[in-house]
Amino acid sequence: MKKGLKLAVVMMMLCLLAACGSEPVTNSDDGAFTDYQRGFMSGWGNIMLEIPDGYYVLKGNLIYNSYLGFMDKEMKNFSFVCDKPECLHDQENMENKNQCNAYFPKTNAVNYYNGKIYITADASQKAGEIKEVVYEVEADGSNRKVFYSGEGEIPSFCIHKGNMILYEKKYKEDNAKPFISVIKFPMNNQKKKEILYETNEYKDVSVNNLECYKNYCYFSVNNWDEESGDSHCMIVNLDTNEKKDCSDFANSTLIVGKDNLYCRNIIERDTEKQTWKSEYYECSLDGEMKKKLTEKDFDILQKEVMMLRADEKYVYFSDVNYGGNAPEKEEQKFYIYTYDGKLAGTISSKNFSEAVILLQGNEDYLFLVDTTDDGVIYYRVDKKKLGDGKEVVPEEIVRME
Repeated sequence: MKKGLKLAVVMMMLCLLAACGSEPVTNSDDGAFTDYQRGFMSGWGNIMLEIPDGYYVLKGNLIYNSYLGFMDKEMKNFSFVCDKPECLHDQENMENKNQCNAYFPKTNAVNYYNGKIYITADASQKAGEIKEVVYEVEADGSNRKVFYSGEGEIPSFCIHKGNMILYEKKYKEDNAKPFISVIKFPMNNQKKKEILYETNEYKDVSVNNLECYKNYCYFSVNNWDEESGDSHCMIVNLDTNEKKDCSDFANSTLIVGKDNLYCRNIIERDTEKQTWKSEYYECSLDGEMKKKLTEKDFDILQKEVMMLRADEKYVYFSDVNYGGNAPEKEEQKFYIYTYDGKLAGTISSKNFSEAVILLQGNEDYLFLVDTTDDGVIYYRVDKKKLGDGKEVVPEEIVRME
């Protein structure tokens, strides 16, 4: 998120019940934070968000029941983003939890634009109904209103260069296959909606890793039908809406790096043993120029690993943590490489669950978010400790039970 509009915003400093001196505040410098923050993205959207004065985080089950929280810039204090002084937040009973301003059922993506927070949530009113929306709220959680209402699910979205780009999944009468769409519209004019991608040819399908960089939108279309699985990655030019299907060299993941793409292609798969064989490519941002990566580029490619993320300085890998490709739990690690193939550091993953997510974060920190039976735990690693290839130990910053 390097570029953004310089926008004047109003100071907001309201006390939060659970705050320990931690208050979300917006100021005139927040223009740099209004573009898409790919450093905090999981598969379905940003589960963490940076603003000038701190970080918004999601608490609870990151798919079904979540609360919006805030940590100060030092990440020492946590508060629920709710301005109701008598609210018990996550301690409220089922009947009252919907009254908490911080509660957003079934959310998995949060974004920031022009001093306000945008977050997906389930807005259905009766059993069996599917209706998800994007809410707009003030920095302190007040004044919640529906910004965008879909006709079904809205699993992920991002805000990029003044546009909202989101993925919708909906069912129509007499059609067993869902319609999936990736759409774009200006934040100030939803009537200018454009469809970037749409299909209903798959029975069991999802769009993952929706992210934007410069004038491109990237995402993977994952077909989960075991008999006809043909997942592939897409590149859409946001200036021309021209689409490129990357299925011949990227049927799994596109990873945005430093003015380049890394592409994961699965060439062999054994569903019974849960094993596979991958190959990786480095590509131009439009997917046209590509070369196959080998162990000469990153020596970790001698074995089957997962390339997870990339930022302006590092490329992040991990050992496979399930199935026949996984080493023993005690041996599993995250690996952090420079672009020239030098190992900058490792993180042991033996004490994390299989659900742990690595976020490449910002210039100062990378983050690990672990969802356990006891709740969500956020960790950070100071990037100044990277460089010599040694193991670094994550620091726990907030535990949300």
